[in-house]
Amino acid sequence: MSHLGNAALELVTDTNKLLTAVGGTTLLFLGLYTTRETTRVVGRTVEAWLGTPKLVGVRQARGLYDRLGDCTASWGLHSNWDS
Repeated sequence: MSHLGNAALELVTDTNKLLTAVGGTTLLFLGLYTTRETTRVVGRTVEAWLGTPKLVGVRQARGLYDRLGDCTASWGLHSNWDS
């Protein structure tokens, strides 16, 4: 384990190695971020180019009361509200 401590001490004391390590780490994370954002932009561009499918019918969220009304209508227990 002493070799790890010596390597860390050498990294901190040697300016050239420290700058290389910090620069390499920075470039690594910059590359990851750039790749992620490029993929996101390309994905949105392809999605816009292909187009999104049109919705056939939009259904609104319905409450319990509406669903109970549908059940009673299917059982023949629902009266005609328009008459």
